[in-house]
Parts: sequence; C-alpha cells; structure tokens
Amino acid sequence: MNLIVPGEKFALVVMPEMVVDQNLPPHGQLADDLWFSRQLPFDLSPTWVEWMGTVRANGIQKASLFLISKGPSSQPDILDAENEYYRRRVGNLYWSLIVSGFIHCDNFPFSIVGAARAENLEIVRSMGELPQPHVVSWMDHEKIDLQRLQCAAQYAATIPDFQGLNRFDRFGRIMRAFYYGIISHHPPDSLHQFVRCVEGFIYPDAGSSTKQFKSRTELFLGHGFHGLAEELYDIRSAIEHLHDPFSAIQAGTERDKRVNLFVRSVQAEALARYCIQRVLDNPTLRTHFETDTAIKGFWKLSQDERRRLWGAPLDINATTKIIRSDLIRDEDIGLNKTNPSP
Repeated sequence: MNLIVPGEKFALVVMPEMVVDQNLPPHGQLADDLWFSRQLPFDLSPTWVEWMGTVRANGIQKASLFLISKGPSSQPDILDAENEYYRRRVGNLYWSLIVSGFIHCDNFPFSIVGAARAENLEIVRSMGELPQPHVVSWMDHEKIDLQRLQCAAQYAATIPDFQGLNRFDRFGRIMRAFYYGIISHHPPDSLHQFVRCVEGFIYPDAGSSTKQFKSRTELFLGHGFHGLAEELYDIRSAIEHLHDPFSAIQAGTERDKRVNLFVRSVQAEALARYCIQRVLDNPTLRTHFETDTAIKGFWKLSQDERRRLWGAPLDINATTKIIRSDLIRDEDIGLNKTNPSP
C-alpha cells in the first residue's frame, strides 16, 4: 500500500534496524497528519534510486520503521512552509519516540522531505542524517509497539504547547540536556546531561544542591535510594568540574568502576526520561513546572500533596534488570591499549 499519494507533501524519518514488535501492524495512523509504516510508503522508482544513491536506497529498503507526516497540497512543486511543517512534525514524532522509552538504532536515522507530484514521480526536496541515539548493546531493549508509537504521537502534540514567551523555559533547557545526553556516545557525558535534567526538576536552593538532590529525588525513586542519588550527583559534579568521574565511584577493581559508571548512565537516563514523561503526561502537574516560581511553589507543598500530584515513583530496579553487565566487554568500557579512556 502506498501511503503517500499524488498531490501530497510529506516528510519521513527512516529508522534502520530497529527492534520492532512482531505484532505491530504494517502501517497505521497516529494523528491527522502522522503515520507509521513498516515498509517504504511509496514505490522506490529508478528516479528515487538515482536521487538517493544505491547505498542509501538499499538502506531504505532494509529499514524497520518509517515515521511519516503528510498532507494534501495544492502546490506540490513549491518548496514552502508546508514542507517545513511536515519536517518539524515528523521530527517531533521521532524525538518523542525517544522520550517514550529506551531505543536501539544500529545506524543513523535520516529524514526525507518531498512531494508526490504525479503517479510514479516524486520530488525530493531535502535529505539528511539525524543524530543517532547512543546504542547500548548489553541491554535488553524495549521493542517498538503500537502503544509506544501512540504515546510518542501524544508527546509530539504536547511538546509544542511548551513553546511560549516566559513559559516552560526551564523545561525547554531540560529537554535540550536530555537531547545532548541521548546523542552522546560517551557514558560520562551522557550521565552528566541526564543528571542535569533531573536537577532541573528539583530546582535545588543555592548551597544545598547535593543535599536536596538526594532528598527530593525520593519523590521520583521512592524510599531506599539515597545512596544511588548521591552517587549519581557526585559523578555529575566530578564531570562538571573536569575531575576523574571514577573518583566518585565506590567500587573494587578498575573494571568494576567502569561497569558501574556505564550502569549509572543507563539509570540516569531512565530517571531523566521518567521525570519528563510525568510532566508531559499530566496537564495538572504541568502547571507546577511552567515557571521557576511555580517549581519553587511545588517543592513548598506538603509531601503528601506532592506525591498526589506526581504519582507513582519510578521502578529503578526494573530498569537495572534490563542491564546485562555480564555482557560488557573490556573494550566496551575502555579497558584496552588503544582506547584507555572511559
């Protein structure tokens, strides 16, 4: 089935080698202008192959998932605001899919913006690689299913609501820190960004950052995780001040310290993602994170009221269980002669 028909403009994100649930339908509509497909949503004509090149065309044919934004156009030959709209919409869907859960993508996703001008004749307006999420091979990765795609579409509809003068400025910085953490392939840097995300939600008082990070993350993690919170923040601080990140890790051997840092990076990502999801999912809670003043007011509420607003804590133990530390090779963590850095 060709989801893109003559007279439509479109933007695609091509997702190569994803872990897709076998029960995911061949294609489906997620919003008025958002779709997904497990197959290329148009015929790959010789013209397309010539435009893209053989290597890129082969990559498209092997892709596991296509994210699509499209709609009818009275001027498919013209590059205008319509093209930019669809590019932005499908880009938001892609990043919202990352916000929805851990993601595994072996190669760089890439975008295509164009139009279907007439039968078997498409116009490619632009094509380019997107940042690749860091790949952790020693995790049991979550599969992309219909529920996750629907969740991503909802996030893609919600995120633009945060773009306004003097509204959600801090949340925007949190999202940018999350973005930099996702695209970093250096675990200490990723951890640093993810902990910054969480710190953005707790908004610690000057001079009380370490203490309040530990105490306020109890809302997010539940009881019994002060030690984890403290270690995450200590590692973040060491990296922030350009110290050795392993100096903040209490572990035995050099390998133990490096494995621990990798595990902490995954846990920090899970915690940052969970906090972002909470605010995106709950309009009532969202009002408490609209401005710095509102965030300060949130932390002045009673513990019971904060818990009622925030909801159930993250099951960090469930996240830890998907980490297969026994599969981490020495070369994965820099324990080799050619790459001694973490």
